[in-house]
Amino acid sequence: MKDWTPPDAAKTPTVSIDEARKPFGIGRSLAYDLAARDEFPVRIIRCGKLLRVPTADLLEVLGLAGSAA
Repeated sequence: MKDWTPPDAAKTPTVSIDEARKPFGIGRSLAYDLAARDEFPVRIIRCGKLLRVPTADLLEVLGLAGSAA
């Protein structure tokens, strides 16, 4: 993972699936494939074709929920 910085959930309530895939070290195609199969490691909010990941959920899965990012 290249210099990924955890987002601040208070300032950025959701992130793109492209941003959410980075700390998992998976490629863009795999991320969208996992999302299509409902197997992405974090809950996804679908807004039509737009896919968003709740920042708080991402931080929790990564074990960073209690830390100040």
